[in-house]
Amino acid sequence: MNPARRKSDSDRATGSPWEIVKRLGPAIGACLLLPWGTGAWAQKSQVDPPVPSLRPVTAAQAEALGAYVREMRVRNPLGDEDGVAWSMINIACQDRVAALQYAIIASHTPFADPVIMESTNDLEALELHLLDLLYLAEFDAASINIAGPLITEQVLVLPDGRILEDEPDFRYWSYHHGVVLNVEGEIKVLDLSIGDAPVDIETWWRSFVSPDVTCTHAVEEDYQETWSYWLSVFSSWTPKFKPTYECAYTLTPIFTGRWDQDMNVSQVADAPDTLLVQSDAFRTLLLRDHGLILPDEEIPHVLSLYHGKTLDDLCDVVDLKICATGKP
Repeated sequence: MNPARRKSDSDRATGSPWEIVKRLGPAIGACLLLPWGTGAWAQKSQVDPPVPSLRPVTAAQAEALGAYVREMRVRNPLGDEDGVAWSMINIACQDRVAALQYAIIASHTPFADPVIMESTNDLEALELHLLDLLYLAEFDAASINIAGPLITEQVLVLPDGRILEDEPDFRYWSYHHGVVLNVEGEIKVLDLSIGDAPVDIETWWRSFVSPDVTCTHAVEEDYQETWSYWLSVFSSWTPKFKPTYECAYTLTPIFTGRWDQDMNVSQVADAPDTLLVQSDAFRTLLLRDHGLILPDEEIPHVLSLYHGKTLDDLCDVVDLKICATGKP
């Protein structure tokens, strides 16, 4: 991956032909830092955040789509090809989202051979290809972006139904990304680490936070505050402000993480390379932590059970500055 290329692509101004396709809502400004406050976290946004326009599918269609795109393949220019380790949750989530969204818009019924996604350095050709796919797409998708105290215990479930409860993995991170569909008029999250069927948004975010945390659908400014705050906390920096929401999420158009962002073509271009490495890393994790070697075709079918944890739980295993001062 070329970091400069990705930054240039994600930060460029809107106004390309992509505007025709992504049904862009009102652009939202940059992060607004607020003075530190001592009140309780807010629970509900005072304004209605934007929601991408998505054509609805039935629950049965959505589950069938989930089962089909699970089998997608990623390939690099050398011809290396692999499936996707959907349960590698807190590493390269942006790349998994890009791959899943690509597979969705490339899917057509009746489902047949798996979607193949190839990495490329030709961003101009890729953008035209994506625009063609979007124009002809049978299914719509968008992004969900969440920031907060994401702390969870992950238990892997093997394709044969075995649950690896003996060695759960403790995960924590400050932000995460996923894919959403319109399922019979309700925006739901298609998370293939959970299953083929989309789940409602609250069910999804409750997988990653403790029971006392509420995640709020927020406008971009409020989301960025929360994102900045928890990035600082989990990096053992001292936050300069307290955000409005303890946990916040946004819904943004496909291949984006912000409403003021154009289609992130370079993310799509680089995703196959990243996911090839990630699938190998997941095999290493299975062997190192569980003594397992699974057939290649089973890697995309490993699922996860999640149990949200508290900051106190985190402080039992990680020494962060916030552990000395208590929960904010």
